[in-house]
Amino acid sequence: SVLFMKFLDDAAVQTCLGWIADTDGSFFEMEDPGSVDRDAVRENIVGLRWQIQGRPRGADDPLVDDYLDLFATVYRRTGAPPDAWHAVCVGMFTHPDCFMY
Repeated sequence: SVLFMKFLDDAAVQTCLGWIADTDGSFFEMEDPGSVDRDAVRENIVGLRWQIQGRPRGADDPLVDDYLDLFATVYRRTGAPPDAWHAVCVGMFTHPDCFMY
């Protein structure tokens, strides 16, 4: 329903902000969280899909490319990797692969 999606979106925004800022290392599998190296970003996206959506760690999934493109677009517009990661994180939590998992 629309109400469910609104609550899911609100929860995703707040959860992702806290998770990205947390220093426990569970969000970033990459050595440098500020890196925009395409391969490192891709690997982190694959890891996040496993954590958030329960999808196997296969980098061949076309949805990984979509998340990579989202990261690149937000980074180009903001110049801030945390903003790009926030967009990817919210996108993953609000994608049907998450709430159907």
